Amino acid sequence: MGSKSVFLEDLHGLVKPERAFFLSADGDRNNIAFPTTHHTQLASYKTKVKGLLGSSVTKDKLKSNKKTLRYFKRVALKMMYSDATKVRTLPIENSEGKENHNGYIPVELTYAEEARAKNTTQHSEVNPLGIHDSTTQQYLMGLGNVRQEESQQSSQKIEYEYWQNHSKKYNERLGKEPGNVPLWLEFVRFQDEAYLYLFQGTDSNNKDSKKKHKRNRKALAERKISILDSAIKKNFRSLELQFERLEIGKDIWDDKKLKQEWGTLIFNFPNKIKVWHQYLIFMKTHFTSFNLSVVVQTFAKCTERLQQMHSGVFLTHSPPPDLGRCLVDIAVQLAQIWRQGGHMERSIALFQALVELNFFSPKHLCTKDTPVEARLALFEAFWDSRAPRFGEENAIGWAQVMERKQKVEFPEVILSGTQDEEDDIISQGGTTSRLWLALETSRERHHWLPWAQDPEDCEDPDRMVPFEELSPHLFILDSVDERFYLVLQFLNFFGVPDTKTFTVSIPTVNKGQKKCNTTEISTNNDNAFEPQIIETLSDIDLFGSHFQLGKTHKISEILNFDTVGPSLLEDSCEEYYQFLCRLLQQASNIFDQSYRNRITVLYIKLLSKRYLIKKKNNTDKARLKSFGKELKKHIKNILKSEEFRMYLPVYLEYGKIEEAMGHFDEAENVYATALSVGTASGNALDITNVDFPAVMDLYKSYVHLEMDREGKLCDCKHSNNVMYSLCSLVIDGKFDAADGSHAPGGNVLKAKKKLNELLEFYSDSIAFNCDSHVPKDNEKLLTGKLVVFIAILQLLTVGFKPACIVFETIIDKIKGICKDPIPHKLEDIALPSESAITTPIMEEKRKNKGDKLKILESLYEDYLWLIEVSSQLGHLVRDGTMSPVSLRAILTSAVQVAPENQRFLLVLAQNQGWRDLLGGLEIHSQRSSSIVVLVSQILPHVQRTVTL
Repeated sequence: MGSKSVFLEDLHGLVKPERAFFLSADGDRNNIAFPTTHHTQLASYKTKVKGLLGSSVTKDKLKSNKKTLRYFKRVALKMMYSDATKVRTLPIENSEGKENHNGYIPVELTYAEEARAKNTTQHSEVNPLGIHDSTTQQYLMGLGNVRQEESQQSSQKIEYEYWQNHSKKYNERLGKEPGNVPLWLEFVRFQDEAYLYLFQGTDSNNKDSKKKHKRNRKALAERKISILDSAIKKNFRSLELQFERLEIGKDIWDDKKLKQEWGTLIFNFPNKIKVWHQYLIFMKTHFTSFNLSVVVQTFAKCTERLQQMHSGVFLTHSPPPDLGRCLVDIAVQLAQIWRQGGHMERSIALFQALVELNFFSPKHLCTKDTPVEARLALFEAFWDSRAPRFGEENAIGWAQVMERKQKVEFPEVILSGTQDEEDDIISQGGTTSRLWLALETSRERHHWLPWAQDPEDCEDPDRMVPFEELSPHLFILDSVDERFYLVLQFLNFFGVPDTKTFTVSIPTVNKGQKKCNTTEISTNNDNAFEPQIIETLSDIDLFGSHFQLGKTHKISEILNFDTVGPSLLEDSCEEYYQFLCRLLQQASNIFDQSYRNRITVLYIKLLSKRYLIKKKNNTDKARLKSFGKELKKHIKNILKSEEFRMYLPVYLEYGKIEEAMGHFDEAENVYATALSVGTASGNALDITNVDFPAVMDLYKSYVHLEMDREGKLCDCKHSNNVMYSLCSLVIDGKFDAADGSHAPGGNVLKAKKKLNELLEFYSDSIAFNCDSHVPKDNEKLLTGKLVVFIAILQLLTVGFKPACIVFETIIDKIKGICKDPIPHKLEDIALPSESAITTPIMEEKRKNKGDKLKILESLYEDYLWLIEVSSQLGHLVRDGTMSPVSLRAILTSAVQVAPENQRFLLVLAQNQGWRDLLGGLEIHSQRSSSIVVLVSQILPHVQRTVTL
């Protein structure tokens, strides 16, 4: 034992075997030596008292707090009504009055079945299983209205408290911020929702519910007006509150009261252009009080008051800024009213009188000391003499007529052509209404000029325009920019294409400077008058050149809108076309060269449009060919003159005309010649160059022409020309016309590298632009062109998808900065002091956002062109087509950026799926859409109807 033996044999018989072992009652302590304590042996603690130590919280109170909150409790209802979601309680219909219509023929019961039925419990229709108590059965049968009424009253009380708390918050904040105009307007709109719960009550089941509804609407409008009256007393200079008050009063006031309120507003704010703008809109659109003569008198009153401010007669108020342009826009609106009222002669006479008065006044009347009344007194003699006026044949101007003092002889009346046309219409027969409409339409197309013959020979007195009708609407313009704006606006009114491209900026050359400065004359300023035109189907060319369908096409038969009055779209209106040509030719002679260049471009655009219309209307090929020769000869004569020999936009329009005639080789030569001249100095991508925008436009037209020809011919020659010229333009800064040879690979890599560096350098100008001078505008233009150049290189060297990634990357970058505005909440409305401080910043942000939207529109146009061209380059590009789903997503985004873009609308309408046709397009968030937008929405249904 002492030797610590282990085995029994080691003891040598000292111990018996049965006594060699013993049982120990003590546990081995090594068994409890675990690395961690077992989870079953860990101590757990539960807190029974929630709160501070030492607080006297009884057990009963703790138990009551632990009860589950049920949905029908009043506290739970308050929580439910804290959400903005409304719940309408529907009345329970009584099932007793309904007849039970079974779908089988009932059979009488036997005696055994009746006895068995008496022994069983009787079950009703609402308790077929016999499991409901009497109260539940009454509730299901529509009885027991006491509890239902109590629940409804409780619900209505909670709703009342909810809306009353919101109204209290508004009142408290308005008491602290009486000058917060957006908050007042928000409170007025809040009344539409709150009035149902705070003031109306529950009278929906009353027999006089319609009368009560009218009374409630009137009471609601009166409540809004009372709120606005209080707001106007504290914010008298706020026009938004005044306009909101008049808009609400339109529903409850009579015409006399409404005109009186507008007259008071005009009297208080005679120098606010917004007030005149809204007042003229009201006079033109208010149905019950509309009268053409009254509307014309209102325009005369507006022009007279603004003219008095301009001349210094009206001294109580200072004249508004941009007064000249505002007067021009008012005159254009009046011309629209007259044209839509069937008085096209007055519209043309107004334009002629304004041009003669502002451009051709005698020198002794052009001084500032001469009052307007003195000019008009002498001008009346010229107007009544019926000498040729601006735009007519042999027109020499008011001053020359006064100097020569020639006696005017009335021309002979020639009605042979129009009389024959009227005889043909009558000979066709038909109803009286159809004949009357056809005759009036024919006369409107031919008799649009003011009567020039002897007044005694005039059968229709409305064709004569006396001076008394025009004199209240005449005014004097001081600056050359305002006069040029007058000519552009009326050219746009007459249908001359692309006049809006010159209304944003007008380059003027200052003495001693070689570079052109930009003078902004747009009406984007808030103080400027915003023209509002009520469009008709005769005022537009649906989708322009993007919608080319012949007259024999079925869709064109459905969308055939006959124009009322003269129009460039009608091949028969040759006199109107000649009149517009004379207008542009005579207008180019009264301006300096900087303005004359743009008028010449408009003139060439007019010639091109006339050719396209003749071509679209299936004019005789011989006549069309002779007209094309005369047109080309005329343009070449323009290019031979010294002032237009180096003017690149004229070459651009000349190339487009050659392209429209089908002379693609000649168009390519015109573009190449102009690009070689414009980039001879090696600064093609220099944004400080005066000709930089023209060079970019020329190269864009050249690339479009070459890629279109590549898609048709599939000879790889024209795509090589694009690659070669693009590399030379980027690397050397010069345009080098290729002969179809491949561009060296090293040049392609150099061009890609330089384009990426330039894009990275100028990409910030899109996101962060604070100035509006020309270099910044050219930076935006260059950035967009760089994206197109890189995409073209990717398309022709790598593939279609990498080219799409180039566009999507830059578009996503711009969209990440130009986000949609977040709707204002009650707490987010800025204080008046804060808004006054941030006004310049907000104005700059709004301007920058508009610039970014224009860049996005241009990028989307180029992106769609790339998608269209790549689908035709199957021999060069693999997988060059885009799925319809992806294309519709791109088009939807493009329309959201530019809702009025005709190309986006047309392509989207032509790529609609059957789901879109069933559900319709809800992508236009504007309150009032133009006619082009509305027609684009019905165009898919028209196409579907034609194909069926």
